[in-house]
Amino acid sequence: MTDRDRPLSLLSLPDELIENIVDKAIGCHPTPINTLLICRRILPLAHRILYHTVVLRSSFQQRALRATLERNPRLRPWIKILVLHGITPATPEVCERQRALLSMATSVEHLYLSEYSNVLLTALAHDATWSKGWTKLRTFRLRGLEPLYHTSPDEAGDPVKAVEDLWRLLGRFPTLQQVAIRSAADGTSFFPTIASTAASFPSIHSFHASGPLTMMPNLKVLSLSPAPRRRRLPIPPASVLTKASATLSHLTIGHQHIGANLQRFPALTFLRLEPDSFDPDTVLPCLLSSATLEEIVFGYGAPVSAALLRGLVIHCATLRRLTLDYDRSPARGKALQDLFVRLSVNNVDRFIDGLAELRQRSRPRRTVGSEADLRDILSLAADRKIDVTGSALTCLDWEAYFDDKAAAYLVNLARSTRDADRIDAVGATLVRNALVNDQLGPIQQYLGREGALQAFQRHRPSLSAFFESSFGPETATGGLVDLSGPSERSVPSVPLEGIE
Repeated sequence: MTDRDRPLSLLSLPDELIENIVDKAIGCHPTPINTLLICRRILPLAHRILYHTVVLRSSFQQRALRATLERNPRLRPWIKILVLHGITPATPEVCERQRALLSMATSVEHLYLSEYSNVLLTALAHDATWSKGWTKLRTFRLRGLEPLYHTSPDEAGDPVKAVEDLWRLLGRFPTLQQVAIRSAADGTSFFPTIASTAASFPSIHSFHASGPLTMMPNLKVLSLSPAPRRRRLPIPPASVLTKASATLSHLTIGHQHIGANLQRFPALTFLRLEPDSFDPDTVLPCLLSSATLEEIVFGYGAPVSAALLRGLVIHCATLRRLTLDYDRSPARGKALQDLFVRLSVNNVDRFIDGLAELRQRSRPRRTVGSEADLRDILSLAADRKIDVTGSALTCLDWEAYFDDKAAAYLVNLARSTRDADRIDAVGATLVRNALVNDQLGPIQQYLGREGALQAFQRHRPSLSAFFESSFGPETATGGLVDLSGPSERSVPSVPLEGIE
């Protein structure tokens, strides 16, 4: 055996290559623990990979990791991403355990606190000892189990205290670049407007004047997202964003008014707007005040108007991308087929009776107005080389799509009854209701010449225009058509799974 054919020893490879091999092995076969136990040389390399991302969902897992880090301090620097789920009830013992665990993970770069209660948040905010040495944190994400800001006086909690605790916590990490805050509670605000609470809590004025965002001079991405199905709150234009970081480039605002202008964000290139964060009649000057804005995203439910989009496309010189997600994609493909199945239950009459209602109920909302308005905006954007995407664009031509798929399903349903009268009724219904948007070719394809002529004998007034265009003018006056010969077609099969 030559040296070229002789197997290469794993341990003779450089550490970087072994680390890549171990990275592929962990999580597959063998199991991570077996990978750790191969030999002494691989053990530290495997530790580095295995502890890079740590997700702790239970109290047991948190206690186990704390014990491991206490026994082996060399593992602490390898933890770069820490996902910590809150434990309920948040007893003093739970709070102390989490503070102790965080005090050992000082090399974390990305910290995610999920399902966190205000009690745990306050416990972390009022004890600064655990955060000493945290000099590498770049990303902070909080998904609160409770609202940070209670909108009703009779609700439990202090609306000012919770927010002050949050900013006090974030102010300890000057290296932060990304902050995302979301409340998991329904029907409440994720974040208060300082101006709206200053009257009731005068002491907060000085806190706001100091500018909470100035405590994070490296902040680039800030996301303040609302809770699901939030209801609109009367929020004045002034907001906590008055004192913003000069480095902020990506901003997401939900249920928090955007304010008067964007000039206070000199580096802003990306803006996402959620419901209630702006007034479509007055927000255009605010958006045009930015000299750096390149991409705008309108989230689901945002009150977008045709005038607003047209003004952005025409007057925003720096705009390069516009994402329209204000309307969800209507039912298509398998989802639309399932709606047809539930409506029909193998009954043609029931399907026909409920089709118009289903069409109306499934129609896109089109907050920008008519389909013609949206097409005009897309044309203007194309002329200015602005890329327009988003789920709202799938609403274009949706009526024609719905009608065509309804026609296919209806004929297939009639065929399944093996009843010529049903097929005849389907042909008349398709024409009378213009279910294919006056494109009658599919009817002839589905029914064939024989089926179409049978339908004509019963429904001559409704079908005369169709037959005149398909078979010649003599059929419109009741003339006979020779059905003999190879031109006769049978009704093709339209499988349900073919509707896409």
